[in-house]
Amino acid sequence: MHRYFIETERIGFSVWTTDDLDDALSLFSSPQVARYLCAKGFFTDEEIIARLNNEMTNQNENGIQYWPIFLKETGEFIGCCGLHMTSKAAAREIGFDLKEAFWHRGLASEAARRVIVYAFDYLHIKELHARVHPENTASLRLIRSLGFEHVDDFYDERSGLMYKRFKLIRGYQN
Repeated sequence: MHRYFIETERIGFSVWTTDDLDDALSLFSSPQVARYLCAKGFFTDEEIIARLNNEMTNQNENGIQYWPIFLKETGEFIGCCGLHMTSKAAAREIGFDLKEAFWHRGLASEAARRVIVYAFDYLHIKELHARVHPENTASLRLIRSLGFEHVDDFYDERSGLMYKRFKLIRGYQN
């Protein structure tokens, strides 16, 4: 069983470790997830391992990552939700990636709302950013429902995809 450092009613947030490789592979090898994250629509095992290593580095160096999340009732791995660094010192980027079996259950909303509170109240972050693939209509609805405002559209060279960028300033969330 994983140790949770933050929780919601249904979700426990843990920290990625090398022991979580199977969970990372199960999430990021899904074409339904990868299509919104990279232009080729899939990640190789080596790319997923690099992604996991990057998350662990982010946690060690910055105290944040897209944390693995689990159903508290069963311990089942749901996906990840958390924060990444941005180029703006006072801001972080929120993100969430859930396994397809957990879509449309309100879990992304529950997890994202908890991360927003954690970011603003515990980490004292002033501004959150989000990027959403324009075809990911469920995530677009969620980001807007959380109070994020559209800033611009941009091309991300690392992923090879276009995204919509949003921001939420402390004190303006729903």
